[in-house]
Amino acid sequence: MKRSGAIFFFITVVFLVHPFYACAGKDITFPVLQNYLLSQDEFKSLSEDLGLSLNYNLLGPASNLGWTGFEIGGSLSFAVIDKNASYWRKAIQDHNPPSYLLIPRLIIRKGLPWGIDVGVSYLHIPNSNISLVGAEAQYAILKDGIVQPAISLRGAYSSLLGVKELSMQVIDVSVAISKKMLIFEPYAGIAGVFIMSKPDTIPSSSTVLPTPPALPTPSSLVYLKEADVSELQGTVGVQLDLTIARFAVEAAFSKIPVYSVKLTFGL
Repeated sequence: MKRSGAIFFFITVVFLVHPFYACAGKDITFPVLQNYLLSQDEFKSLSEDLGLSLNYNLLGPASNLGWTGFEIGGSLSFAVIDKNASYWRKAIQDHNPPSYLLIPRLIIRKGLPWGIDVGVSYLHIPNSNISLVGAEAQYAILKDGIVQPAISLRGAYSSLLGVKELSMQVIDVSVAISKKMLIFEPYAGIAGVFIMSKPDTIPSSSTVLPTPPALPTPSSLVYLKEADVSELQGTVGVQLDLTIARFAVEAAFSKIPVYSVKLTFGL
């Protein structure tokens, strides 16, 4: 238990301190300045990267918690982005994007009868305007047995909050497999990730802004359109069960890789 407490303390410190320094001044903004207007392709790429970074990842095996089971805790994800991409340089407030997004997330899950688990999550990247809420439901097709692996289907929904002029929803539909071996439970999954990103009157780079002090007229503005993106995402990970504590590490791969650690407590 002392070791579990130390791990929890370490991750808590990382959650509270590291993001404070890593993400200072990293709001997503859309300034109406000629050099920082996004093209439609750039907006689509930004939406894809952001949606995959914030997606509701598996963060655990396919096995069912059981109707008396639950877990509560957090995860920390590292989403590797291209800091030299034009769309990140234009969208990040200080125009100096990091090489990765550091994403702390609160997780609550509860087991129900009939092989169903449900959960909710919340994330906020400190010193940024990026927040997100999500919900998930998982159904166990097969339960873990002596030689039989656990297989589950899962659906998850997430909604972006806090970014002015941008509405984003992310839907994740996945199938996962896992097999418990003593206290270790390796798992893998494949997901279809569907990102729906809707700008609210954000001018595109097709707009030619007049030279100051003249102001643009509404008729001269060309606005970005909604971007719908779908991606396949593969995940591998392993969970360590320590009585009432569960520690997991996983890697999710698609257009951008996302590496995560999770620590939860429960039954």
